[in-house]
Amino acid sequence: MSRWFYGQRESDTMNQRSVTRDDEFLNIEAAADAVSGTVHQIRCMIRRGDLPIVKIGRLVRIKRSELDAYVERRTVGKSLVDANAQD
Repeated sequence: MSRWFYGQRESDTMNQRSVTRDDEFLNIEAAADAVSGTVHQIRCMIRRGDLPIVKIGRLVRIKRSELDAYVERRTVGKSLVDANAQD
């Protein structure tokens, strides 16, 4: 029997992504701070399935690499940082 969590079945989210020792895990508040957002925005991203989570018991954690990948996917336009590096 699968349980639903933030719009996803718990069994669907298991074994989809690997975790390495180098991954930093953030709680929802820290993830919101990292992207200068709010806790509500992070919870909405999780609920929509845009941001994968790791559940450890009742704790919800977000891999820093997943948060970075989300931000990268949502970035629009050319990066000025990359353009300056090529000069």
